[in-house]
Amino acid sequence: MATARRVAPDQGARIGSLNVRTAGLIGVLLALAGCDRRPVAPTIGLAYGRFSPGVVDVVTDELREAAARGGPPIGVFQPVDRPQSDTHEEIDRAATIVARPGTVAAVGHASSRESLLAAPIYAEAGVPEVVPSGTSRRLRSVGPWTFSIAPDDSAEGAFIAGVAARKLRARSLTIFYSADEYGTGLRDGVVTAMGERGMTLVDQSPVTETPRCEDPRQRAGLAAVVEASLRHGVPDAIVLATRTGPSACIIRLLRPLYPRLRFICGDATEPDAAFLQLAGPAADSALGVVFWHPDIADSASRAFVTRFRRLVGREPAPQDAMIFDAMMLVAAAIREGNSTRSQVRDYLRALGVTRPPYQGISGPVSFAPNRVSRLYLFRVAGGTTRLEPER
Repeated sequence: MATARRVAPDQGARIGSLNVRTAGLIGVLLALAGCDRRPVAPTIGLAYGRFSPGVVDVVTDELREAAARGGPPIGVFQPVDRPQSDTHEEIDRAATIVARPGTVAAVGHASSRESLLAAPIYAEAGVPEVVPSGTSRRLRSVGPWTFSIAPDDSAEGAFIAGVAARKLRARSLTIFYSADEYGTGLRDGVVTAMGERGMTLVDQSPVTETPRCEDPRQRAGLAAVVEASLRHGVPDAIVLATRTGPSACIIRLLRPLYPRLRFICGDATEPDAAFLQLAGPAADSALGVVFWHPDIADSASRAFVTRFRRLVGREPAPQDAMIFDAMMLVAAAIREGNSTRSQVRDYLRALGVTRPPYQGISGPVSFAPNRVSRLYLFRVAGGTTRLEPER
């Protein structure tokens, strides 16, 4: 039986001291994992908790088809959450995944913060953590077991500043941001890129993470923050390093007052029905950054969209595509004969270095230090979104 060890936070993810209950759970699960030697199929752990993405149906459908053609059987495991605080929830989920017999990698978690919280658990157990859409640059330095697919906040910040300068001819920006790893990281990326371009930062203000435009009290609180920011001056454009709710609300508040003002949303603003409904007609003033879009014309993306619509019954979102790429990346590693956790890690580390990048539907996946990731721009027009040329 393996000896249970205390899980210590890694240098890039400080999770505070674990209470006795959580530390004990991790130790028991790791010990049980060491005792179970039954032969099982290589398994991908999905660390998305209450968020159960429909893309899992697409992935399992593809894995079944590949197995029917003679490929190796590959399992997918998603833990069932227990009600508790967010921090303990992420830790418990990660501990459950690493204890699952056959687990060779984890895909998730849903945000940069959650992925950083869980990183020490995966590192302690020697399980590769593949993060589909977390953008914090800290994910690249948290340790050798964490692999982030999405462009980080520095790359996205440079992209946003470039769009503002070239496409909108903006020389001044105001940034509203969520006060967490995502929002502050993207804010810093935009500010750095603005400085390199000689652009003026009029103001930067944190906002409540999940306001509801239809709630008068939340709307009033957000309006007060926005109005206070604009007393510093009206910029040429506004950057929204916020999630869907606050982004839509800010656009809806400001567009009637400043009809010529334009907005650039970061990747956490999903161009979905909720955003379009919350923002209303004002959404037509928005551009947004995505890692993937259903309008991408290559054959792999078209096949994914067709299968997703058939199995899930809705249009796939960028998040779905990134999760799909992450899970199919691990599946590709397994198909090439990598059946252990360390072998999968070595496969991932080699992408873009000693082996070609993995070709995902969101673009080439590489973990080389100098990798270049693909970013796309969308525009809202007439209640729908479409891909927009960057220039």
